[in-house]
Amino acid sequence: MLKRADIEDLKREFADLGTVTTNPPVDDIPFAKGPEDFGLSADGDDGPSKAAVVELNGTQQRQDETPPPQDKEIKTVDFRTLLEEEFVEEPDYIEPNFAGPGQFILIAGPPKSQKSLLLQELLVSSAIGASFLLNTFTVPRPLRAFWLQAEMNRKLLRRRAREFEDLTPVERELVGRNLVISERFRMLLSADGVKKVIEAIRKAFPVEPPDVIGIDPLANVFDGDNENDNSQLLKFLTTRLEAIRQAINPAAFIVLVHHSAKRAAEELARDPFSTIRGAGALRGYYDSAIVIFRPSEESKARKIHFELRAGDAPEPMTVIFSAGRFRNASEVITIDKAMARRMLSDLAAGWEASKPWSPNPQAKTDGRHAIYNLSKSYNVKPGEVSNLLNEWTRLKIITFRERVTRKHPAGYQVTGALD
Repeated sequence: MLKRADIEDLKREFADLGTVTTNPPVDDIPFAKGPEDFGLSADGDDGPSKAAVVELNGTQQRQDETPPPQDKEIKTVDFRTLLEEEFVEEPDYIEPNFAGPGQFILIAGPPKSQKSLLLQELLVSSAIGASFLLNTFTVPRPLRAFWLQAEMNRKLLRRRAREFEDLTPVERELVGRNLVISERFRMLLSADGVKKVIEAIRKAFPVEPPDVIGIDPLANVFDGDNENDNSQLLKFLTTRLEAIRQAINPAAFIVLVHHSAKRAAEELARDPFSTIRGAGALRGYYDSAIVIFRPSEESKARKIHFELRAGDAPEPMTVIFSAGRFRNASEVITIDKAMARRMLSDLAAGWEASKPWSPNPQAKTDGRHAIYNLSKSYNVKPGEVSNLLNEWTRLKIITFRERVTRKHPAGYQVTGALD
């Protein structure tokens, strides 16, 4: 855990890269001064300039491969001082022992394991100062967060944001002020890409910099040839992501979303962290890590494992995503195929009885509101019922019909079948 004094040291040591509370022009950053620094010719073409390759410690290196930030000195402290000095330790950004100033956090898992949803819950909770993952981790105070995500367009971002149905007006105000998200983009974090990211973050937080920088996912921004190569991955972490952090806020922590290899659920459960791509470099670099995966191909639940450098890791947990958050899988009733068939039969019965169930909330007065009826009958969250009805409508399993006769009002008719 870093103390306030440590944070102040960080600020002084990286003062030449921009202070935490003021934003110098990007052109003033040592690694981003001109086209030659990016391995480009001065006239703007993509070929390397004459000075694009330099000697560094006896080896050739392109100038856009910026060496990682170096400390100016090595500090020491005697053991007795550590034993006896009186210091009021400030809490980490995320307790206990999960994320502190200047640290690096990893979220990994196979494709479609809901890594981005997990990052979203972490960032929303950070922005409002709330606990997350079944109250396993707490955020002592609201944090400013920038989410650099490359995959979701605004439509999908909006849909996912609106799953947070339980946010209070105060929390909505906090998340509006503290969390900024990029829309889908295509850009590698080359030296020029790093410069553009720094500009975007400073534009989003012009006064005070973010405490959290989320990168999602690594595969979309990695500018090396092979993310499974430990040396290339370590170079990316130390010369690209660190460059962003040092220019924006040396005390910020980074959360990186990364893929793990596709493995059977049993293998993932035995040693989940060894399946991370480039695990050799990452395991020596991150301070905390989460691996999330399906316990089986058919399951809607997810298994989460933890690894923490600064303390004991929580026990693995089985969760399910519902209404914007991961919840205890044993406490959440999900719609399986058997339940879905019963729900479809209820809709068909309503149509046959000339009392079709409707998506219109006004139909609740005469007992025909489909979402309310199914949610109450099967003890399922209304949002899940609504998503199911929308999916059935899209697949033409059900069709909304306008009023047939005065005695047969508008509502759903079953027009297809489940597989």
